[in-house]
Amino acid sequence: MDEYLKPLIETYHQNCNSEQAAAMSRYMQDLFPFLGIKTPLRRQLLKQFLQEYGIPSSEFLPELVQQLWELPEREFQY
Repeated sequence: MDEYLKPLIETYHQNCNSEQAAAMSRYMQDLFPFLGIKTPLRRQLLKQFLQEYGIPSSEFLPELVQQLWELPEREFQY
């Protein structure tokens, strides 16, 4: 995993909500695991992450996106 993504992954895991995760998974017919982070909080966490760590250069974006996509929880794919 890219060092750039580790703080984001840790932040998302620190803000997980198991009750919401179960509800979200049921809503999606149990096709995906979730951390249970609702969209407003997820957007806020991502915004804070980008303010602190910056936006990566475009040459690294495809690799970072692929690494996030491969994580099991749906929030990383959003």
